Amino acid sequence: MNWIELQKNKIAGTPERIIDITAEEYGLEYRHLTGQTRLREYVTARYTAMYLIKSYFNHFTLLKIGSLFSNRDHSSIYHALKCYKQWDELEMINYNIVSTIIARYEDEQFDRVNPLYFNKSYTFLTPLR
Repeated sequence: MNWIELQKNKIAGTPERIIDITAEEYGLEYRHLTGQTRLREYVTARYTAMYLIKSYFNHFTLLKIGSLFSNRDHSSIYHALKCYKQWDELEMINYNIVSTIIARYEDEQFDRVNPLYFNKSYTFLTPLR
């Protein structure tokens, strides 16, 4: 990973930042989430990051999200979001980790936008439509 990519990961409010926070919370590196490895812990973290990116950046197409993850095809992203939804229904998601990722990401947004008036709500974790 080059210097520009490392700096891009530090910018609050970007999808790359969601990937970076997710990797940190799962104890992985950025390249593990964006790479091709199919180890279970990588896949779980990768699918979580994809779901959160789709939740926060709902104007992103599946192809655009796929470009963040080693140029994956739109059908791979669709499959990941579908699997994540199934895991959510079966309560196989570690909500402590996911809520920590959301809190960190929204706190960065909060620090950037308005530090005086803010009412946090982490209740957007709803199934995909």
